[in-house]
Amino acid sequence: MKPREVVIPLVVGLAVALAQALFAGPDLIRLIVYFFGGLALAGVGVVLSRAVRERGSHPEMNGLVRAPRMEADRHKTAPVESSTAKNERVWGDVKPEDLLAIDHMDNLTRNERDRLLEPYIGQWLTVDGAVDDVQGKANDPTVYVYIREREHRVVANFKNDKVRASSLRKGIPIRVMGSFHHVQGYIESIFLEDCEFAARDRPTPPLPPPAMRESAKEKPGDVRAPINAMVAGHGAEFSGVGVGKTETFTVTNEFGFKWTPNAGIVIGGLHARLNGIPHTWTFDNNMNPYFPAKYAPPPDIPGDCYFTVDNIKAGTPWTITILHEHPYEWQHDFTIEDEIGPKIDFDKQAEVRLAVKVLQGTQWRFGLKFSRGDEFSKGRYSSGYPLWHLQKEQNSDDLAFTHYDELGRGRGALLCRDYANQEIGIVIKRVGQQLIITVDCNPTHIVTFDARSHRFALATAWADGREFKISVRCEVLVTDS
Repeated sequence: MKPREVVIPLVVGLAVALAQALFAGPDLIRLIVYFFGGLALAGVGVVLSRAVRERGSHPEMNGLVRAPRMEADRHKTAPVESSTAKNERVWGDVKPEDLLAIDHMDNLTRNERDRLLEPYIGQWLTVDGAVDDVQGKANDPTVYVYIREREHRVVANFKNDKVRASSLRKGIPIRVMGSFHHVQGYIESIFLEDCEFAARDRPTPPLPPPAMRESAKEKPGDVRAPINAMVAGHGAEFSGVGVGKTETFTVTNEFGFKWTPNAGIVIGGLHARLNGIPHTWTFDNNMNPYFPAKYAPPPDIPGDCYFTVDNIKAGTPWTITILHEHPYEWQHDFTIEDEIGPKIDFDKQAEVRLAVKVLQGTQWRFGLKFSRGDEFSKGRYSSGYPLWHLQKEQNSDDLAFTHYDELGRGRGALLCRDYANQEIGIVIKRVGQQLIITVDCNPTHIVTFDARSHRFALATAWADGREFKISVRCEVLVTDS
């Protein structure tokens, strides 16, 4: 309220009170009554003056509506956040390999690496690969899809479209986009949040692997049939020396492959187009010598395939053989330290017999490397990757065994005395949740393992630097489809 709006009525009221007092004469009581009556009139004048001012300043009291102006003022003082700005996505111009490379910088502290990764957190990436595993049900808060992409793994977190995510089958090709959350270099994995299934014709597809960029210039959504590509049947071989690339071929059904040498440093890849989308699967001698065919499902539209050998000792000859039949039964001669044989899956090969014959060497080891999944320890055994093996010492004809469990704890025992280089029969049988191993030279000795942690096995042999030759024949006694 302005001062003049109070002073004017107050002065008028006081003047009236003073005039009444003067005409009242000397009567004291009448003087007091008139004085305070004037003050009351002054107060009424102040109230009436304020009411008149407010009436003049609010036209809606005279029938005028000011709602539009009031609404405009409200928007001016409290702006509404744009939903477009809130949901805007920033796409990262980076590959998962680049993020993993930052996490592998051992010359930096953890805090320094985190500072380098921080600008990429929240940026959106698109990944192409094959489903490796799925965790979570459709009614769970989150479904995790594990994707194998080139030489690393992507953990995709789905909070929407969980019915589709939870029903994915192992090995199928998949394209996903999500917000980068963090990276764990020690397990070669990156983690994406708020993931969605990406359409194959998305305008900004991920870069293909380096080995394929020259042959993948067309858009990933373009499906083309192979031109002048040979059809590779079972047993087709590709050979080379040192680092190199095979000719292009095509297949129309699921397939696997094996290669030699299967010891020493050999790293390569199978590069293929499935339904027009480029894929790469890596193989090396630290995993297993047979490519799991379930990772190469039959394409609806065949595409070109080829192998590359990317890391091998200069001048070393190699051969890659196409397999259209499951290599359940095999024979192999072990002569190289830590050489490995074909993979055994005890969920499918429920009972197998290994016939082991030592052809050369007075001290040797032969056994099985175990794993819960398709990957195996890079060493003979490590945490999470058990090892069971037979052993013969140089100055003894006795045969013993040793087992290292998932925690790396070892135990062993004598199996047979006076072994004298006889052929050994080893039977491995899955019964329910147990895996049972027996050796024919001592039928009373039975070793029992957890079938879940010992589901997959690789035969392996070594002699701690001494020359040896061990011939092994694998016979499948019972299969379980």
